[in-house]
Amino acid sequence: MRMRRQQEVIKTEISAATIRSTSKRRSAMKVLMFLDRENMPHTITELSEELDMDWSTVKHNLLKLMECEFVEIVEDKMDIRTRYFQIVNKEATEKAIELYKRWVSYKLGKLIPHQKIYSEKLKSDNRFIEECKFYGLTRYEGFNAVAACPKIASETATDYSGRSQGLFLWRKRDHIRLH
Repeated sequence: MRMRRQQEVIKTEISAATIRSTSKRRSAMKVLMFLDRENMPHTITELSEELDMDWSTVKHNLLKLMECEFVEIVEDKMDIRTRYFQIVNKEATEKAIELYKRWVSYKLGKLIPHQKIYSEKLKSDNRFIEECKFYGLTRYEGFNAVAACPKIASETATDYSGRSQGLFLWRKRDHIRLH
């Protein structure tokens, strides 16, 4: 019993470098974010179908996530051939997802024009939606990531009575310094 507790303590400690390097792997983060969103164990087949990824790609990424101690195997007591994967360290997973979304916000921010674009128009833009899917985000998660990006400016859109109707977003111009 004592040995098991020590293993659990060691298991929950994931270094900042591991979190940072994992957050840069798009396929691994898609798997990790899906497991986090669903908040329940899934098989490799379920993950590959839901994420529209190749079975071997999902398996490879799950093995890497297990090696880094983000994910563990849960065996089915009724059928020992079935293996489910679930998140072990919620705190480290949330940090990795936060770093990933920050990185993706810069990628998605390149889709925002320099002129103002209304938030609802952006959320319905097919190119934006496809890019969000590519990075494993819903369009609302993608929009929130873009809105938080430091290279994107925003302004509240209001109606005549002063009620908020959404946001206008635009990409800040890169200023060139002349010395």
